[in-house]
Amino acid sequence: PFERYKFKYLGGVSGVPDILIFHTNSKFSGLAIELKVGYNKPTENQKVCLERLKNALWDAYWCNSFDDAKNIIDNYMNDV
Repeated sequence: PFERYKFKYLGGVSGVPDILIFHTNSKFSGLAIELKVGYNKPTENQKVCLERLKNALWDAYWCNSFDDAKNIIDNYMNDV
């Protein structure tokens, strides 16, 4: 409970992806990745946030492995 209070007090918002890259490439305004462990899936708040980012011309994903996240980041950063 205290961690939730502190998170909210500091301005944290539920659903924001774990990785945000504020770097534009030839197609997108930024990159957002929600990381999940195992077979977990994003919450409704996370899905809504990813969809909002997509509507704002961000490249937005959720993935369950480090290798997938690394490949997404590499591909995004190589598309200048």
